[in-house]
Amino acid sequence: MGVVITDISALEAYRHDSGFSVALPSRHSFGKRASLALMRPRAVEFAELSSRGFGFLSAPVHVMVPRKEMRFQTDGVVWHVCSSELPQRAVREVAHDIFLVSPEIALLHCSLRKDVRELILLGFELCGAYRLGEGDSFRKADRLTSPSALARFAQVHSKARGSALLSRAAKYVVAGSASPMESALAMLLSEPCALGGYGLPAPRMNERIDMPSKSGLSQSKRYYVADLYWPRARFAIEYDSDCWHTGSDRIAADAVRRNALLHMGVRVLTVGRQQIASVSKMDDIAKIVARALGHPLRIRVKGWGERNRELREIVFPWGKDADRNCFWC
Repeated sequence: MGVVITDISALEAYRHDSGFSVALPSRHSFGKRASLALMRPRAVEFAELSSRGFGFLSAPVHVMVPRKEMRFQTDGVVWHVCSSELPQRAVREVAHDIFLVSPEIALLHCSLRKDVRELILLGFELCGAYRLGEGDSFRKADRLTSPSALARFAQVHSKARGSALLSRAAKYVVAGSASPMESALAMLLSEPCALGGYGLPAPRMNERIDMPSKSGLSQSKRYYVADLYWPRARFAIEYDSDCWHTGSDRIAADAVRRNALLHMGVRVLTVGRQQIASVSKMDDIAKIVARALGHPLRIRVKGWGERNRELREIVFPWGKDADRNCFWC
């Protein structure tokens, strides 16, 4: 008995509670098909989800079972059948008889309804250090998986529906993003032109840049973290958040940071929210980045403008309105 939550419902759970990323002691091992076969959900368990602290799940709730015959007619439930063997700790017990699939399985099931660009964005979140909240909010959180783990999972389960799309998405996910706007900026710059991006090399995100012990700078730290960084070109982009980069102390600290990086030979470009939200200004940013990387900006895809518009609406739904106040900063 028990309910195994998957798909977008699992993502909602990960977004709701960072503790769900750590498996609780479980009475079951889910490394083999025979173990998962022990799970047989009951109608009463769905009725109790809200009273047991899972009322945040939106309807319908997505549930995984190992065999078709375990499904039954009930309102507000979408069934996913998984009859293949699963890796160890692929399903985690987060409450008594309530289980959560791994991020890899959740994305696999999401891929059955998502555009590849939507799947990539979800990958940025789960491989990053934030989780989306209600409305435009987000919170800091631990990384739950990695692009390589997503790729390996898709390869091992290559016969599963959605695995091809998950494999494709994993190629373009970059780990380490700290906010939705950092993800949006990285996706716009590095997604291939066929997906509406500028087709530039992918950056490393929130990369640590160590300072030499004798930098000669009085106020330098032992290291700095660059939001987006291309090591070969020694070029970084700092996202200038409207929320976190205000106030005289913060502005002064940012200036010291940029000066220290410049002293290390790292060129720094500062980008704000309204620049990213503006199509023409984002074009200018892409040209600057392309030149800094020594990578020609060649957009030769027919209908790229429309694809770029679609990508912008995916990475931030308010993308067509540069003046809207956004909590993402």
